[in-house]
Parts: sequence; structure tokens; C-alpha cells
Amino acid sequence: MRYLSFIFLLVISMTLSAAEQSARQALAEFAWQKRQLVVFTPSQKNEAFKHFQAFNTEYAEDFAERKLQVWTIEAGKPVLLEGKQKSRVTAKAFYDRFAVKTGEFRVILIGYDQGEKLRQRAFNIDDLLGEIDQMPMRRQEIRSQD
Repeated sequence: MRYLSFIFLLVISMTLSAAEQSARQALAEFAWQKRQLVVFTPSQKNEAFKHFQAFNTEYAEDFAERKLQVWTIEAGKPVLLEGKQKSRVTAKAFYDRFAVKTGEFRVILIGYDQGEKLRQRAFNIDDLLGEIDQMPMRRQEIRSQD
């Protein structure tokens, strides 16, 4: 009986870590190349998401300058990276990895090092850009541009 319990727990933990790993792997493809913004939305029609999209369009040059790419995560829908379907990873993997509930709007900033740098319930462009501009590698990028 203990043996069966052990196997059951092992299978459960492998399943959970596989989901988390797939989101990590998807993000890790861009480690040390891109900063990543993971946007969780209940739906494309969500007001907070529409607010984010407006800023994403208005500040496209700022996002590009800061090497920032956007993931859009909506429960039950394909994961989008810069508006294009990323089929090798599921929305559930992202929800599990970041412990976000499916009905919530969240914006999560991931740095070059794959660490979480900022988590917002309501998107604030000033906080986002300010957080990025305080990062040591961003400061180095600014110095090298001068």
C-alpha cells in the first residue's frame, strides 16, 4: 500500500512539474535576450485588458527599446506571443506557473534572468517602465546607447 501511495504521489508531482516546466521552457527560450510581460486576462473583451492593449500600442517603441515582448494568456485559449499562437505551451501551464486564477487580470514582468520583477493587478505603464529602467542591465543598455 505504501508503494502504491508513493507511485501515486510521484505521478502527481511529475504531472504538476511538467506543466510548470513547459511554461518555464517557453519563457526560457528568450532568457538574456528579452524581457517578458505575461498578461493574464479573463477574456479579450475585459476592460483591464483593453486598457493594457491601448498602452501596448501607444508605447510600442518604448516596449521595443526595452526589449520587451508580450505573452497573452487566456484560460482555454491558445497562448499568444506578440499576437501569434505559441502552440507548444498551454494557458494552464502559465496559470499554474504563476499561481494566477483563471478569472483574474494580472500583468507579470519577467527579467532577462527569468526572475519575476513586477506583478500588477491593474496595469500601470509608469510603474512598468520605471521598474525596467531601474534594472542594472537596462541601465547598462542606456549607457551603451549614449
